[in-house]
Amino acid sequence: MNLPFFIAGRYLFAKKSHNVINLISIISAAGVAIGTAALIIIMSVFNGFNSLIEQMHSGYEPDLKIEYRYGKVFSASGGNFDKVFSMPGIRACEPVLEENVYLKYGNSEGVATAKGVSVSYPESCKIGEHIVKGAFSLYDGDVRGAVVGAGISSSMGIKPHFLTPLDIYFPDRNAPVTILAAASSLKKERVFPSGIFSVEASADNRFVYLPYEVMSSLTGYDGEVSYMEIYLDDPVTARSLERIKESMRTVLGEDYTVQDRMEQNGALFKMVKSEKFAIFLILFFIILIISCNIFGSLSMLVIEKKDDILTFSNLGMDSPAIKKIFLMEGWMISLAGVLAGTFVGVALSLAQQYFGIIGMPGNFVVDAYPVVLKLSDILITVTGCALIGLFVALLPLKFRFP
Repeated sequence: MNLPFFIAGRYLFAKKSHNVINLISIISAAGVAIGTAALIIIMSVFNGFNSLIEQMHSGYEPDLKIEYRYGKVFSASGGNFDKVFSMPGIRACEPVLEENVYLKYGNSEGVATAKGVSVSYPESCKIGEHIVKGAFSLYDGDVRGAVVGAGISSSMGIKPHFLTPLDIYFPDRNAPVTILAAASSLKKERVFPSGIFSVEASADNRFVYLPYEVMSSLTGYDGEVSYMEIYLDDPVTARSLERIKESMRTVLGEDYTVQDRMEQNGALFKMVKSEKFAIFLILFFIILIISCNIFGSLSMLVIEKKDDILTFSNLGMDSPAIKKIFLMEGWMISLAGVLAGTFVGVALSLAQQYFGIIGMPGNFVVDAYPVVLKLSDILITVTGCALIGLFVALLPLKFRFP
């Protein structure tokens, strides 16, 4: 049996002559427990929002996106692209021609980002699952359709029927611009709204999906694309995604970029990670302050046990072993709080994750606060809080022992 550990355990549960020592120890453990639970819960909530953002963006963004580094458009046919598109694990490759356009619908006008896509696009992309009115239809016989974001639809009064046309304007790259006849320098294409989609605010207020042929006629780019959208076989694992991405980069070379969904929204995901890290540091610092109560409790205990320390010394116990007794007790107080807080934090996080106990206020995309509990967050929290407890337990021994 480890004698210092055994004696520390007895001291931990034994009644002290000064009740304030017990009270300070209980307050310290409770504070550490609350801080540990709060860390686990808040980090899980951030994980949930991060997962929710990924889920919303997966509704209209590809698993991988290929762009040309040195121009707006490129030809994605032949050569290395054939090797890329035939790689195992790829479900679909969709060409997209994207430009900002001017819209006119009846008496309403607006600006949007038009994406020219193929008729097979809704089979590859999940945007078809987010149609709220009409259907994702780019052609109805010879009639060309357009699928409009809910935000644009609301602001311009666009409805998915084939009565009122939607006119699309884009500058003619080959026509001279004149002030007196500015309209003559614009190309115009007429389509009819066939569907309204709603996936998330930034996309709803920005995008209009058109047939590729319409965008090609407007922009004057024949057979060229702004980027290629790559969709992988389900389920997409992090390992398979990274493997295919690196293979594509090797085949295409330095002239092209290959981005996964997180890289496509780098600023957004970096902001979420930065907020999570900032909250973690704040709560970690609070736990450090709370743990300082252990310093006072342990210092008072050392003073109270002076006679015991003398007895241990007379019985042959050396100074490091005596120090270890009080070190272990101080650390036990902290670990008790860490273990209790971990249990509470994990239990509450799992309850919210699977049962959605706390609802989301307002009209949000989910009914309850999103929570995703990760083992890595638990390990980081437990390890960090335990090290804080060890550090605080060491401090009084530096001052109370020679």
